[in-house]
Amino acid sequence: MIFQKSIDYKIGFIALPLKRRHWIAVRRIADQYYNLDSKLDRPLCLGNEDNMLAYLRTQLESNDKELFLIVHNEVEKAQSWLKESTN
Repeated sequence: MIFQKSIDYKIGFIALPLKRRHWIAVRRIADQYYNLDSKLDRPLCLGNEDNMLAYLRTQLESNDKELFLIVHNEVEKAQSWLKESTN
């Protein structure tokens, strides 16, 4: 999974009127999910699937973020990425 967010560029205290997208990736390794944002010093462990979903929900509450899913063909054909929320 990857999502992008708008970032403002600044030189000192002066904000430049440029809006660019910053992409991050979230990846599952074993049973843990990691935020692989290049602006972090090291990958951030988000925890299990429930923790990762809570993190994504929080991030997507703002209107300046988008979510893109990258899945294998079998997952896309079965649409198994569509998981019904229990919340």
